[in-house]
Amino acid sequence: MTKNSSLFVIFFLIILLSNCDFQINSLFKTRPNYIKINSDSRIVPQIFTFEDREICSLSDFTFILANYSNHTLETLAITSNSPEFFLENNNPQNLKKRDELEFVVFFNPKELGIRNGEIIIETNLRNYHIYISVIVVESSYNLKAIDQVIIGKNEMFSKKIRIYNPNKNHILHILDIIPENHDIILNAPKGINGVKELKQFWKIPPETSRILTIIKYQSNVPGTIETKLKIKTTKQRFLIPISINIISGVEIFPKKITFNPVIISRINKYFTKFQISILNYNHYPILINDINPEDSDLIIKNLNLPIKVPAKSKYPLHISIPQTQSVSRKFKGKITFVTNETNAKLKSKIEFQYEGKIIRGSLYYDESTIRFSNMNKNIPFYLRKINITSLIEESIQIFSAESDDPSFQVLPFTPRVIDFKDNIDFINVKYYTHRNKTSYVTELKIYSNCGIIKIPLKVYNGKLLITFPDKEEAFLQDNNNKDNVNENNNYSLNNNDNNNKLIKLKKEKNSNHQNNNKIDFEIFSVNEIRTKYLNLTNTNVISINIKKITTNLTEMNIKLESVKNSKGYSYLKEIKFDNDSEQKMVLNPGESAIFSLTIQSEEVKDGFGFLKIKTNYISLNLNIYYKCIKGDLQIFPQEINFGQSFPGKIIEQIIFAKNTFNRNLTLLNILSTDPRIITFLNQPIIETGKITKIGKVIYNPGLTLTPTDFLINQYNDNELLWMRHPDGENSNKLLLNQKLNLRMKNKNLKNKEILKPSSILFNNGLIKDSSSFEIINSEFENYLKLLTQLKSESNTEFEFNSDLIFHTDIISNLLVKVKASLTKPTILLKKELDFGLVQSDVISSQELFVYNPSDLPIEVKVFPFVFKTSFLENFLNEKQLKKI
Repeated sequence: MTKNSSLFVIFFLIILLSNCDFQINSLFKTRPNYIKINSDSRIVPQIFTFEDREICSLSDFTFILANYSNHTLETLAITSNSPEFFLENNNPQNLKKRDELEFVVFFNPKELGIRNGEIIIETNLRNYHIYISVIVVESSYNLKAIDQVIIGKNEMFSKKIRIYNPNKNHILHILDIIPENHDIILNAPKGINGVKELKQFWKIPPETSRILTIIKYQSNVPGTIETKLKIKTTKQRFLIPISINIISGVEIFPKKITFNPVIISRINKYFTKFQISILNYNHYPILINDINPEDSDLIIKNLNLPIKVPAKSKYPLHISIPQTQSVSRKFKGKITFVTNETNAKLKSKIEFQYEGKIIRGSLYYDESTIRFSNMNKNIPFYLRKINITSLIEESIQIFSAESDDPSFQVLPFTPRVIDFKDNIDFINVKYYTHRNKTSYVTELKIYSNCGIIKIPLKVYNGKLLITFPDKEEAFLQDNNNKDNVNENNNYSLNNNDNNNKLIKLKKEKNSNHQNNNKIDFEIFSVNEIRTKYLNLTNTNVISINIKKITTNLTEMNIKLESVKNSKGYSYLKEIKFDNDSEQKMVLNPGESAIFSLTIQSEEVKDGFGFLKIKTNYISLNLNIYYKCIKGDLQIFPQEINFGQSFPGKIIEQIIFAKNTFNRNLTLLNILSTDPRIITFLNQPIIETGKITKIGKVIYNPGLTLTPTDFLINQYNDNELLWMRHPDGENSNKLLLNQKLNLRMKNKNLKNKEILKPSSILFNNGLIKDSSSFEIINSEFENYLKLLTQLKSESNTEFEFNSDLIFHTDIISNLLVKVKASLTKPTILLKKELDFGLVQSDVISSQELFVYNPSDLPIEVKVFPFVFKTSFLENFLNEKQLKKI
């Protein structure tokens, strides 16, 4: 090689060495556990993340530390600040430039989740920190740590663990099981003991398990043994901690309780309650013959002496200490447990001690300082000092305060001692309005030497919850009354496949629920009255004054129907809302006001308006929409007369509908005021300009009326109907009761003073409070007498009237009258047989015609009968006299 070539090679090597940092960085990127100390003595990387390490398993992470600084490093020690991360064989070592040091960090997780640790590398220049983050998951081998085991003196400890192989295709090989304590004996199945035998035996097939028994022989020395069991498999290593506490005899746990001072406002009703346990660690049961408390007022719940405590078990006792004195005081006492057990050298007496302090009083807080408004969006937070006065008879220590609600932040303060009647003016609360826009109540927790004292924090936004319920929902008194319906009445709806179409149409209509700023009366005909219900609920912790409710529509009327309290019970308020005057109505927290909005138009138009609700905090504007069209719906026949019938004979009548609107109508439902009148629909769509066959009406006199059906039928009007929901559910009987009460009051019936809302109850269709329905019951008895008369007399007929109410998407409450009668059936076409004049000893015959007028087969029995022969005997006697 020439001299120039040598110089060129040397020059190339110099350039290559100058770029060594780039090469090392490239190498570092391919080795994730490679740690480099740069020329500026900084360490990179510092954060390492590992995934899917199983709990109770021992993992190891190998790191390589490379020195690329300009100094020689002397590693004094490599330590960990977390007990889950530890190192072994940590010896000092010198690292020259470009030297590498390999060390292993072991990881033994105790909890699930993300576990973080810090490794500290101490050198002669500075200390370097490495941060390790490991995700710990549940063990796939179902190998869990053994809890602390307490055994008695001269007892033998035995514990079983199960090792499960979850793999489907691989065998799990256990390579080694080593107990750290030599007193622990391993007992595998089939009596195999020792490490060598275990290596040959512990091959766990896929998806199976093996049982390992750990035995600690008996010991006469009390104390606690802490040890570990090392299990090594082909997959990973496990460390199972074992804690064995050896004691003697029987103990009371805990032996002594010192209660913190307790603040109470009413001493006479206060009890200090706690629980203790009698622990028997022996392999045989013991008897507690007597329990002697120092305090005669002490109460031990369910105490039956003697108490037998089984072997290796505990017996809990619930104890209450009543505080009957009206002043603050200290209390203490002792409970002695006596046993006469002679099979073991046990103590004959076991004592439990308690002491505490009762402080009378409470904390008084200013209501105005615990209320926080959410109405101003421009204010991000409120900072307020909670005004609290101590009415506690003795001094207390307040350490800190906090709230579990993230919207509240309690500013730090120095712990202080508060005397009687001192003002607590150092608790400042910051409330962030942007985090929660609803009204609710949370708590401020004040930590003291007397426990946790809770102060309410109330948040309000001044808004009213606006809903648009149906008529049944608006007058629903209590949600629990939904179950008080007659499930036996399943006749009001259409019982064919078209009924499912009606249900679907109704649900689709209800799914398009009106939003909170829009009231849509939809489409209705000229001069038709359409009603919507508006429900305003106060969800705030303060009262809301409704000052005015106005509208710009002259064709709409506003009426307050009722007010419900927080428990759901309704009461009326005589308040008139109009556009001229301002009326104040107070809604307390939890109350709801129900308004009826009624609109009627005399001309065809698309209507638009607004409804304005003004309170003492805010003003609400609700847009009103409606469309009034011209047209009519006629049902043929307009009056249905079924005539006479009887049980077993069903009569049908086809019904038609004529639609004169310029659009198709959808028939939502048909309601019947009598359960014996049933409707079946062919189709729910009534086409415009055509006469449509919509279905048929059936009169089934075989259906039996109940007293509830009868009173509804007797006192029905447009508001009081045999109501059924279109989706097949029974209507709310309580609404029916309230309407019935008003109806009965208008008729000047008796017992007015007990006919109040919610006082009439039904139970499976029967009247529960019969004293309130004397007239109803008497009329129903008359009805039963008519039925009895029909059975006894042949020419008796009972007529009744009913209504069919048709509801469409435009026209509602269209009535069709129905007339029918109930009579007694007969099976004979001829009720008399005439044999004429016949001679003696001559047989004469007549035909007897039997007719089945019902739709069901009947059984006919003919009984023989005998003529009275008195007329024939007289006739023969006269002939004989003439001959004589």
